[in-house]
Amino acid sequence: PDQGLDLGSDALCVTEGPNGLIWMSSNNGRILAVDHKAGLIHEISSPLLEHQIFELSFMADGTLWFRNNKPGYSILDLSDWTLRVMGSREGPFTGFPIVSIEDHKGLIWMTTMQGALILDRDDKKLYRLTPEEGLTDRRIFNIYEDERKRMWICHSLGIDILNTERDSVEFLGADSVLRGLSEVYGVTQASTGKYWIGSGNGLLFAYNESGNTFEKYDTTSENGILFEVIEDPQGQIWTVDVRRGMYMVDQSSGQPANLDTSDGLDFDRVWATVVDNSGKVWLGTEQGIAVYNPATQVVKFMTEEEGLAANYTYSLKKDSQGRIWASGNRRGISIIDPVKGEVRKIISESDLNGLGIGTLFEWNDGIVMGSFEGGVAWYDPESGSSKVVVDSLLTDRITDFATDKDNNLYIATNGDGIWVLDSDTGERKRLTTENALVSEDVMSLRTDSQGKLWVAGLKGVQRIDLEKQEISLFTKEQ
Repeated sequence: PDQGLDLGSDALCVTEGPNGLIWMSSNNGRILAVDHKAGLIHEISSPLLEHQIFELSFMADGTLWFRNNKPGYSILDLSDWTLRVMGSREGPFTGFPIVSIEDHKGLIWMTTMQGALILDRDDKKLYRLTPEEGLTDRRIFNIYEDERKRMWICHSLGIDILNTERDSVEFLGADSVLRGLSEVYGVTQASTGKYWIGSGNGLLFAYNESGNTFEKYDTTSENGILFEVIEDPQGQIWTVDVRRGMYMVDQSSGQPANLDTSDGLDFDRVWATVVDNSGKVWLGTEQGIAVYNPATQVVKFMTEEEGLAANYTYSLKKDSQGRIWASGNRRGISIIDPVKGEVRKIISESDLNGLGIGTLFEWNDGIVMGSFEGGVAWYDPESGSSKVVVDSLLTDRITDFATDKDNNLYIATNGDGIWVLDSDTGERKRLTTENALVSEDVMSLRTDSQGKLWVAGLKGVQRIDLEKQEISLFTKEQ
């Protein structure tokens, strides 16, 4: 206000107009045009302007369009500064208008709570788009035309994308790719080709249409309305929260914080992960295997239709040849060669004497397998031969394997501690709470480069020095 910028209320929109003027709209119907070169501030006010002006849209014919509260839209002719109001409470503009834009054909698209309006000024015709004409919802908040001349119609259920020919509609919503979404208030296409989408619950989405994937950014504003989304010359994405201010995302460094169904997975519960030799991340789920490429941020899926022995994947292991082994069901094992794109199946009934296989581990030039029946089998993938290494343990819940420098096999169990199998004699001994462990519920095993065994269980993490017989415990207190 000390410099003359007194809107008398909150500023709702700031944009650059013709001749370099900076235009600002307010919550109470006032508009300012700032000529920063001349040091002048022009105020546009009228009894006809009395409420929130969310958006200022400059049209090709030299007019400025914005909503009013009659309801309807106001049109300011910049050539003679005359103001006209289009609409009435009983007319086609009923239902809280918000935004107007001009498409590449010169048609004016306007949003209302009763659908989208399209004004053809040449033919002097007004058209309406509602669910009766193919839209998913009638409460329209914003409209955007992308580089392909498609119209993105933002509404309370998601986005309707009207194709270039204007004869078909594609819907994006919370039940498709925009999981977690609550209403869409803004969208823009960035220089990277991604579509940035602002929601009504504080979530900002970056949608990669070609890969059908997206990133989700949480602004921590649970009830935030991200109405305006723009890209600056440095490639940073800015969004305006109507209630809390502005947020910025640097596209060069911004990454999704997590990967779940909202990022393209078919299922949230992930049981196993492994990284292949090309850097792709493999995720085992109850619905199959998801393969995530961090470079392209694309998720691809493998199921029984692509050759898996079974969809349910509890365990994923990479062998010394770079192949991915998938197991965790009673039907069989899948061996996947990511380079050749080949899938080989080992069927439990015919190849493994009916054993259901949980977790896997490469050992003695083959693969050792923990069965659901409590035993351990060894399998040679080259010859297809198999043999039983341990016929039975005290538990059928084998969770992981590891080896030491002498190639002895450590078998982790959930409830029975760790069994140690001597690779030369076949003798076995057991690590329990009586001689080594803080808990007999062991979920994971790893041997580090120094030969120390790391044990993860329900009561913390232990490091066991097998040479010195020393044990260290790590819990929340440590």
